[in-house]
Amino acid sequence: MLASYWISARGVTMETNAIRSERLSVLVVDDEKENLDLLRRVLHRQYDVFAADSGEEGLEVLRSNPQVAVVVTDQRMPGLSGVELLCEAVQVVPKAVRIIVSAFTETEDILEAINLGRVDRFVVKPIQSDRLANTVKDALEVYYLSRELEEKNRRLQEHQHELEEKNQRLKTNERELEDIVAKRTAELEAANARLVELALRDGLTGLYNHRYFHERLQAEVSRARRHGHEIGLLFIDIDHFKNYNDTHGHPEGDNVLREIGKLLLEGACHEDVVARVRSSDVVARYGGEEFAIILPQTPKQGAEVTAERIRRCIAAHTFAGGDTQPLGGITVSIGVAAFPACAPDAGELIRAADRAMYDAKHQGRNHVCVAPNVCSFRVEST
Repeated sequence: MLASYWISARGVTMETNAIRSERLSVLVVDDEKENLDLLRRVLHRQYDVFAADSGEEGLEVLRSNPQVAVVVTDQRMPGLSGVELLCEAVQVVPKAVRIIVSAFTETEDILEAINLGRVDRFVVKPIQSDRLANTVKDALEVYYLSRELEEKNRRLQEHQHELEEKNQRLKTNERELEDIVAKRTAELEAANARLVELALRDGLTGLYNHRYFHERLQAEVSRARRHGHEIGLLFIDIDHFKNYNDTHGHPEGDNVLREIGKLLLEGACHEDVVARVRSSDVVARYGGEEFAIILPQTPKQGAEVTAERIRRCIAAHTFAGGDTQPLGGITVSIGVAAFPACAPDAGELIRAADRAMYDAKHQGRNHVCVAPNVCSFRVEST
């Protein structure tokens, strides 16, 4: 900012020096040849002098030479008087210095010259060369100062315009930076959300993982206890899964896990079998070949119906190599439990569902078993 100001100030100084080094033009007007010659002779060494012997001719010179810096005119002339000429000069060359020469010093003449001709200086006849030269020189100081002030104002306006442009560019850059920051922030938030989601998901099946299952079950049990709701819980285990892995290899076994995870999450329809969980249900991979489903606001009977649909859906689905299994296909055993009927808390609910699942295994697999009621109390809403 200081450097910019210094450059601007230096530019004004250079321009000021250029203004004062110019050779200026002066117009002298007098109807008497002797006086006109004297005016020309006194001023021509320092200035380019235009001469006119009448106010009308002087006005034409001004119109043809708008660069005239000084107008020196006699007051009493036939036709256009000196004051009348200067009145016109104000319109034609408004920046020019106006000097009137007169042998009359009456107050009315002076006032007229000031009010109408906007006279800057007076020269009283008879004309004295030194006084005339000094008067023009002094009057030109005002002219120079006016030009310099005008140049400074022009430079100031340019500087202000530059500042406005810089401020506008700065605002534009700020908006662009804000947009970039907002975009990067959104991307970072999305990436963090993905990381959080990945931390909650099983890498193989895309279902919720073991940790999230436990956290969510605790939360759902607490909510059910507060509001007097019931919760169903399904434990699902793939039958003879070790046999499938031994026969077809673990990569194919992983494909079965992914496919069952997709069936549990998205549902499927086979003839009269429709299995589909609700958006509020939580489907998780519990570990190995075991899956778990939390069914909020679902009584034990409803959980059993859902479990049976899932069992039949998986049994009806065609898996690659499934016909080599002991039961002729990929099947699951499902244990069903419910809060609060089968367990008073989340930990006991898991154990009840797990025991029911093993009961289904012992009954020959591809079965649904329901845990017995152990709690006679009902949950009251608070």
